Amino acid sequence: MKLPHRWNEFRPPEAVRQVLELIGQPSLLQNVKDGAAKLGLRDRWPASSIGEAVQQARRWVESVTSAATQSPPTGVIVNASGMFFNERWRLLPTEGSGEASILGEQGGAFAAHDMRLSLPRLAEAMRAERAIVIHSLPFVLSVLGKVPSIGKSLLIPRSDCIRYYGQDVRRLLESNAKVTEIGAINACGEDDFAREFSRVHGSVVTVGPGALDDPHQLGPHHDIAIQLAKQHRLLSIEILLHASPLHLQSYGLDFPLLRDRMESGVDLLIVPGEGLLGAPSSAIVLGKAAVVDELESVAVSFGGGPHPSVLPKIQTAVEAACDFETWRQTSIGGLMTTSDANLLERARRLAIQCEASEEVSKVEVVTDRVPLGSGIWERWQVATPMVRVFPRAPSSDSMVRKIGAGPIPMEVLAAKDHFNIVLRTVFPYQDRWIGDFFMSRAEETPKDELATSEG
Repeated sequence: MKLPHRWNEFRPPEAVRQVLELIGQPSLLQNVKDGAAKLGLRDRWPASSIGEAVQQARRWVESVTSAATQSPPTGVIVNASGMFFNERWRLLPTEGSGEASILGEQGGAFAAHDMRLSLPRLAEAMRAERAIVIHSLPFVLSVLGKVPSIGKSLLIPRSDCIRYYGQDVRRLLESNAKVTEIGAINACGEDDFAREFSRVHGSVVTVGPGALDDPHQLGPHHDIAIQLAKQHRLLSIEILLHASPLHLQSYGLDFPLLRDRMESGVDLLIVPGEGLLGAPSSAIVLGKAAVVDELESVAVSFGGGPHPSVLPKIQTAVEAACDFETWRQTSIGGLMTTSDANLLERARRLAIQCEASEEVSKVEVVTDRVPLGSGIWERWQVATPMVRVFPRAPSSDSMVRKIGAGPIPMEVLAAKDHFNIVLRTVFPYQDRWIGDFFMSRAEETPKDELATSEG
């Protein structure tokens, strides 16, 4: 492997995140242990030493890549999802205790047995016996088979074998368990579950949003799985990538509520912290105390807690999500609940500044429905005012690339002869940068360049 000469070339951040996930996989630790045993090094390489070596590698990768990420102003809780917002938001700072800092900042060990991973306020608000935070969703899925009460055999509807952030849910579950698919890609009923339950004794896993779920409600197979699991004395596990802590119907969005899903009787509920909770990348686990305790013990034994610098930021975001008015003050809450009147007024002001650029032939203020993001989030759309810019150049690609390379992560939707700046993905204080960008283009654009673009 060719290493970059400068660590700021170790990009994109998404690739770095995937490297961290790979290094953190329990299967890697197990392979190292097995290899050492085959070489007769069992006594010289105890599990604790190997585990520390793996964690050191994770810390090293984080420390050498943290400087590559730019920071927004301190004191802003930034959603880390990169879904409704720009992908670059995944690694930006969040507000916690003390100064804001990069998620992969240097220093500190990963969670040990004495670290407090509990989220008591979330557990109380969502009617769960216990709630904890673990390093990441892929990590949790990969260790489920090591939890004694869950067991080595997992059943999952074929319709729920989806991908999330490029990760295959079934492959992650198979890291330490045997996975059996139930039903068909377009149907999974009570008979399908009963047939497999009679042959395979194992915990049942459902994932949403899957092929049988729609933007307004979960498919009936989720509740069927929970009820039949109880009848057969099996554990039910639900992985909801789009679970919301609060009602958002008044804003035109329907998501399954964490509290409703806990009251459905599920034993273990797993959601990504970087989803609608607006926390840094992590996995939030709620459910029966006995099962959560076992999972926590397994995760911690593999160094599966969040980085100490990130943990308070996760706790801040999760606690904010327990109260609607507090949640509205966070980035994800504020951006998703900003009124159209507010956005329209900002769009009109920005349109005047955009028109000042000689590279722009026309600017419009429009309202259109845009998806919350790519992948699973394309099912949900929200109406939002936008600034539509028509460049004089034959293509809008050049200007879109320059905006995308700027310091402000935002959603810019490019078309053949124009592009839309989605203001719902921009904080009000960031409007100034957009205006300055177009004003500076007006001052710096060479006349011969414009003549060439106009043909």
